Amino acid sequence: MKMSSEQQTKFEAWLRSKCSYLKCALCQSVRWKIGDLLLPVQIGEPDTMAPLMAQLVCKNCAHVVLFDVRRVTGATEEAMADPSQTMIF
Repeated sequence: MKMSSEQQTKFEAWLRSKCSYLKCALCQSVRWKIGDLLLPVQIGEPDTMAPLMAQLVCKNCAHVVLFDVRRVTGATEEAMADPSQTMIF
């Protein structure tokens, strides 16, 4: 599902604030384009669908990086209250 221009602007702003120097893991390029929203799931009412993932696509090699839309937008309390621990290897 295509992102609206407003969604793209918000996603781009979030990306710039969190990972402004993101390099492609495969080719080391820093040229990206915002892709689509993926994996619609039912939220609440039976007719209400919401995407779970947003794509960022490398313009050089087409490698795709996925971001959790719930965390990017802060859409749910569940996404904001993260009980998991950060793991550093």
